[in-house]
Amino acid sequence: MFAAANSLARRFTFPMIVSTRHWKRSVETAVGAFVVLNRDGWIVTTAHAFGLVSKAQADAPKVAAHAARVAAVRADSATAPDRLERELAALEETADPTWITNVSTWCGRDGVALRDVRVVPAADIAIGRLDPALPEMLTAVPVLKNPATGLDPGRSLCRLGFAFTKVKATFDESVAGFRVQGEVPYFPLEGMFTRIVDAGQTPDRKFRLRFIETSSPGLRGQSGGPLFDVDGRIWGIQSRTQHLALGFNPEAEIAGKKSQVPQFINLGLAVHVGTLIEILADAGIAHEVSPG
Repeated sequence: MFAAANSLARRFTFPMIVSTRHWKRSVETAVGAFVVLNRDGWIVTTAHAFGLVSKAQADAPKVAAHAARVAAVRADSATAPDRLERELAALEETADPTWITNVSTWCGRDGVALRDVRVVPAADIAIGRLDPALPEMLTAVPVLKNPATGLDPGRSLCRLGFAFTKVKATFDESVAGFRVQGEVPYFPLEGMFTRIVDAGQTPDRKFRLRFIETSSPGLRGQSGGPLFDVDGRIWGIQSRTQHLALGFNPEAEIAGKKSQVPQFINLGLAVHVGTLIEILADAGIAHEVSPG
């Protein structure tokens, strides 16, 4: 049912890979998705995709201050070698292993950066501009579903992203940069539109906060990807999964021990297209809305 729409969505949906290197030199990657909105290269994704970038920015002065203290200890030529070793070890104990020392955001193609990023955390929406906007990333732009008509529960929708990826990043000290390898396959997942979740307004009261709930969960790697109908029109941007208790706890035996296991239903939440349109209009970002 979604074959043609899925083929279209693949033309404007791309992977976003955030790589981070921590103080203890461990390297991690997080995979999400973004949607190209127009021919100027403006994109939309989730705000939480930039959480690690924000943390790296917050950690930067702490990392710099610590490095300065280490440099000062090393520069004291009067310090005996054994004392120097103890002082450096003591300094290392004060370092936070979760500090992010390096971060990189890969936007679908090598050599493409994301500029002019604007984040609306309460709506879990971020917009930005690809630089450069490569022609092969602009072969199709999406049509946003008109929120004024026909957004009724019971409709089958599909989300697209990059679940079950096999991506690994390493940090190359010689170039002070990341090397990312692996597979990032597209993964569509169908679900029924169950209801609209109204979360009020953003703290500044500029935007109404609404989410489209679906009967299937969003998978890791699908955040930032589109939720679309059989015509390829976008109804929302995948944000997160919520877990609702079903109210019964059957007994199960695990490792020879019986215990009650709470049951949950996992439901997807996508940022409502109406909220997205409000944010894009406020930012002056060109976008296409369907007639109906």
